[in-house]
Amino acid sequence: MHYTVIQHAAQEAARYLSKAPVSEMNNPNRAITVAKVAEAIIKEELSELSPGAFPYVADMLCDGVPCVGYSKPVTVSVSIQLIVQDIFFPGYTALEIPLMVSVKYPYLGR
Repeated sequence: MHYTVIQHAAQEAARYLSKAPVSEMNNPNRAITVAKVAEAIIKEELSELSPGAFPYVADMLCDGVPCVGYSKPVTVSVSIQLIVQDIFFPGYTALEIPLMVSVKYPYLGR
């Protein structure tokens, strides 16, 4: 279940980035805000999960580098990593499962 949730979160955030207007993605003052909105989408999607003590890590990239608005991207990608810990038997097992998802879309903004 956790993998499906983080995969959906990454897809939704990447879809948002891929459709953001060029005027925002090509502007250093606005592109960072667009990336923060994508991160808020991820946060909302993952809010119901209880993976354990470690927080998730998310990266929003434009052409493989952070989305900072210096140029119009050709592709956008979102990756999410988290560690799922055993919440049922924490005193008996030391089970930790790393989950990683990466989604890449062409940039479609106009």
